[in-house]
Amino acid sequence: MRALDVADGRLYIAVPDALLLYPGTGQVYAVSGGEGPPPAGRPDYLPNWSALLSLTSPISNVRYLPERPSLLPGAPRVYRYGIHHGLDMYGGTMGVEIPYGAPVRAVADGVVVRADIAYREMTPAEWDELAARCVSLHDTPPEIEDRFRGRQVWVDHGNGLSSHYVHLARIAEGIDVGSRVRRGQVIGFAGNSGTEDGAAGNRSGVHLHLEIYLNGHYLGKWLTLWETRQLLQRLFALP
Repeated sequence: MRALDVADGRLYIAVPDALLLYPGTGQVYAVSGGEGPPPAGRPDYLPNWSALLSLTSPISNVRYLPERPSLLPGAPRVYRYGIHHGLDMYGGTMGVEIPYGAPVRAVADGVVVRADIAYREMTPAEWDELAARCVSLHDTPPEIEDRFRGRQVWVDHGNGLSSHYVHLARIAEGIDVGSRVRRGQVIGFAGNSGTEDGAAGNRSGVHLHLEIYLNGHYLGKWLTLWETRQLLQRLFALP
């Protein structure tokens, strides 16, 4: 077991290759975020990640990681029958406020490989339709998950390391595909794009969703939430 959550009278348990429900429906649902057994060499073995350079927090003055396990990579996302691939950074959960439009900074030097400058927010009807499809499929197809991420910037840091900055309100001036960015440089601004609140046109639920990948595997893949927390604390030098 990697993580669990409770919603609508059911217990949801995330295991490496499935999302289990209790009381159940008589089926086990494989999910897009499920990984199956780790391959030989376990590409995200803790020492491999720990050997990386330290990273700069994308939000300034962060003091600690959020206590809620549901905000960490590997947690279940019950509304869409999926698995969370990133760290959710909400104001008040990390010792700092994160208002709408808070600067988001690159965690390390790199090259921008995606910048959703022409992003168009979903309507409430579009968001509801995608969420309903996930429920009917008992899964979140990759193309729908990408829509739910909203406006994004992706940075390639070299040596297999990359970072994705998700739910942005807007992208910083001068940031586009091919731009070289420096560690700590502002690349965008926190928002809620791609979320139900974003589709509704309000500014509730503002947060930065940060995904970190090594050789195509998201940080936390095959790890327990405790291991993931320890790893994030090391990478960002947090207590």
